[in-house]
Amino acid sequence: AATLFEFASQFMRAQSHVYSSLAHVRELQGDIPQAIALLEKAVKQNSAYAKAWTNLGILQLRQGQHDKAIIALERAIEKDRYQETAYVGLGQAFKEVNQPEQAFNALQRGLDALPQSAVLHHRLALHYMDQNQREQAIKHWQKAMTIAPDQPDYALNLGAALLQEQQWRAARQALEHGLKHEPDRVSGLRHLAMCLLNDPTTKQADWIVARQLMERLFQNVKTPSLSDYRLLATASEAS
Repeated sequence: AATLFEFASQFMRAQSHVYSSLAHVRELQGDIPQAIALLEKAVKQNSAYAKAWTNLGILQLRQGQHDKAIIALERAIEKDRYQETAYVGLGQAFKEVNQPEQAFNALQRGLDALPQSAVLHHRLALHYMDQNQREQAIKHWQKAMTIAPDQPDYALNLGAALLQEQQWRAARQALEHGLKHEPDRVSGLRHLAMCLLNDPTTKQADWIVARQLMERLFQNVKTPSLSDYRLLATASEAS
C-alpha cells in the first residue's frame, strides 16, 4: 500500500509539472485565462508546488484578480519562503488595492527571508518613494546597487533620488555608473545633465558634458518635452 501511495504521489507531481509547462506555453501564446486554468490544475494535483502557486498568483495579478492573486502568492510563500517573485507580486497586489502597509509588510517579509535580494531592496525603495521617504529609499537602492552593480535600474533610480536631495557628487557617481551599463537611457541622460547644471562646484568642462548628454537624449527621443529643450538651451549657453 505504501509503494502504491508513493507511486500515485510521484505521478501526481509529474502531472502537475506537465500542467505548469503547458501553462507557460499558453502564457507565451497570450492565452492568460487558459494558462491560469492549467496552473490551477497543477496546484490541485500538487498543493506543495510553490513555483506553480507563484506563477498562478502573478498571472491572476495581471488579470486584475487581486484577491485570488494574494491567496495564491501567500500559499506560494507558505510552501517555500524563498520564492522571491511571490513577495514582489504580493507587494504589487497590495499596492494596486491601495494597501501600502500590507505592501510594505510583504516586501519586508521577503527581505527577512532573502536579505541579499537586490530586486526586493529595489521594490522596497520604490515603496518608500511612493511614501515620500527618500532617505529610506536611498538606503535600499544603495544596498541593491551593492548586490547587483551591473543592473542599471538600481543605480539610475538611486541617482535620481540623490538628485532630489541635492547630493550632487553622490548623484553624479550613481548616474554615471548606471549610464555606463545603459548609455542611452533617457531618464539617466536627463538626470545627469540636470545634476551637472545644478551642482555649484561643476566647471565649464562639466557643462560641455551636460550639453553632450542632452544632445544624445534628443537622438533617442521622438518628442522631447519642453523641459528637455530648456535643459539643452541652458547647457548650450553655459558651455
